[in-house]
Amino acid sequence: MTGKSVMKQAARAIGNTFSSSDTDVETTDILDTLKKEHDEVKDLLENLADAETPAQRRTLVQKIKAALVPHTKAEEKVVYDAVIALRDKDAQMDGHEGYLEHEWAAKTLQRLESITNAASPEHKAAGKVLKELVEHHIDEEERNVWKDVKEHFSDDDRKTRYYEFDLSYTHWLGDVVELRPELRFDHARDAEAYDNPSLEPGMGKHSQAMIAMDAILHF
Repeated sequence: MTGKSVMKQAARAIGNTFSSSDTDVETTDILDTLKKEHDEVKDLLENLADAETPAQRRTLVQKIKAALVPHTKAEEKVVYDAVIALRDKDAQMDGHEGYLEHEWAAKTLQRLESITNAASPEHKAAGKVLKELVEHHIDEEERNVWKDVKEHFSDDDRKTRYYEFDLSYTHWLGDVVELRPELRFDHARDAEAYDNPSLEPGMGKHSQAMIAMDAILHF
């Protein structure tokens, strides 16, 4: 199977799942979608670095997981597999390097989730390491892997479809307490992108739902 056929096949199969209240299906360049997702994950990691309370940090970890895990699975199927299928050995190495960096990020995220005291130095250290890993990975990918993609695949090859389901609002209790509940449903049409399938092969899910809430005190 050629790299282009992998790219086209995967583009038809993957649903991307990030931050919109609109459920319409859109067609876009996969690199534009990945850039949007990269920026969202980086913002969440920056917020985690600044967060102090255990509740804030636990909520952010769940948001990071909900954004990062389906993103990496979709990216592997849509981009890395297509690049590895090319006859360009440098491009193949870039694809394999991306897989390895995803694996390290998944293990670090799992470690972060396992730390019960979300305000502890250990939790903050794990969050810092995850942020550094992800930022380094994104920087290299946007320079190297995207260069491979642009060289070997046309604009039409890079078109993909994605679905977005997100409902959130803000509610105030008096002038002090701000509540921000969020309901989110993610679906990958043909990829088992959820429940960390890279660590539990064969146990992934096509869909996931998340309910989260931020409680902010203004004083």
